[in-house]
Amino acid sequence: MDVAACSQWGVWARKGVTAESSSATGCDQSGFDSSIGPFRGTDTVANGNGHAGVDGRSVSVRNLTAQGNTVIGVITVRNMSLSDSVVTGNGLGSGGLDVASQEGRIRLRNTVCDHSGGLGLCSID
Repeated sequence: MDVAACSQWGVWARKGVTAESSSATGCDQSGFDSSIGPFRGTDTVANGNGHAGVDGRSVSVRNLTAQGNTVIGVITVRNMSLSDSVVTGNGLGSGGLDVASQEGRIRLRNTVCDHSGGLGLCSID
């Protein structure tokens, strides 16, 4: 599934999103939004969106590319697990923020990011 230049969210689902070999780019809101359900993905691209690349209640992705999203690359309420991923150059409107969790843990394995809001997880923190 691929969506581009959408006027709202690229992919939005109430109970969760599973994305495989999918992309959501250039959307006015978030590329992938399952903010009240889990987001699971593999081989996923979320670039250049107006809010977040990925927004999920919990997030688990292998091989995610999230770059150039206006507010944040990946945000979750609970836990986040990213592996083999690149999450850089996000949050340009707010000084840079690539990964954030409101309540949970962030696990990054073989993942490159610039900013984690001072958590010490990314290269420029």
